[in-house]
Amino acid sequence: MCIIIVARKGLKVPMEHFKNSWDVNSDGAGIAYNDNGVVHIKKGLMTFDDFQKALSEVPVASDRMFHFRIATSGKIVPGVTHPYPVEPNYKAMYNTDVYTSMACAHNGIISWCAPQKGLQESFSDSMAFIAGYVHPLRDSIMHNTALQELISKATGSKFAFMTSDEVITVGDFVNANDILYSNTTYKYAPIAYYTKNRKFYSDDDDWYDGCGYGVYNHTSPYVSYGKGYTNKNEQKAEIVSLTSYLDNDFDEDDFQAMKDEAISSGASEPVVLSFLAKDKDRGLSYLDAEAIIDFLCSDLEIVAYGCDFDDVHKVMYMVVDWNSVVVMPEHVCNSTWSVVS
Repeated sequence: MCIIIVARKGLKVPMEHFKNSWDVNSDGAGIAYNDNGVVHIKKGLMTFDDFQKALSEVPVASDRMFHFRIATSGKIVPGVTHPYPVEPNYKAMYNTDVYTSMACAHNGIISWCAPQKGLQESFSDSMAFIAGYVHPLRDSIMHNTALQELISKATGSKFAFMTSDEVITVGDFVNANDILYSNTTYKYAPIAYYTKNRKFYSDDDDWYDGCGYGVYNHTSPYVSYGKGYTNKNEQKAEIVSLTSYLDNDFDEDDFQAMKDEAISSGASEPVVLSFLAKDKDRGLSYLDAEAIIDFLCSDLEIVAYGCDFDDVHKVMYMVVDWNSVVVMPEHVCNSTWSVVS
């Protein structure tokens, strides 16, 4: 989901916050800062050592914005990292050391700009949005609060925009000692849970303090259970919502207890997950479903036994083993997930 950090002149970001942000979002980093009347972008920093080296050359006396990426679309390569120069073509955005009049960093997923090939594509949803929508607006974004609100609501995302003399944020940022963060992943030394060779860290502000359960009803004409088994009953299915909050005390016993309680309430193994759009009035689209599959199967390397998209109710179902559940964030792309019992 990425994180943006904005530090205005004279404010120093704690190194611990940079390290935590990198550990959670390690698909590349970048920096933009005011430099003698222009914006200087240094990005494509693919290791934390690279980031620290670039950071050492950035003056604290300048406005600065930082971005740490976790990929949901677009290849994991230096050119697709943020921040981007605000340009109308992707070739210009690929520059990893460039001076420009305006830079942009994005935190979120813009599903209607997402490329069809997902992580195999040469550009990302962020790049498509900047080229197609930010570039035509350019400097008017910096001072028009109505336009900023429109961008935030249309994309469901957070942005930082920088020109030669100022930096602004769009969307809900966390203010910690006047430094702005687009989410709270900077706060904690994360706990890692593994699936194959990939790891995922909890990025929620309220880490695990007991399993959160909520029960509600959902009707589905068709649910795929994988391995050739299906449930075509049109009766209401009870869905138990598992909130996967973690903290330093969360261990294998806690996870086993979570699993046992869910199974005792009717959940099966392997587990069937439902994915609902965060905006439940809109529901999931096919692009949302593709983004979820790409993120889980390509990025987190989760093995899915079966998958089905309910076009009537705009819900996607996926069958995974329980070891996959613990590595999943509470929000996946533009959706939340629940266990279907």
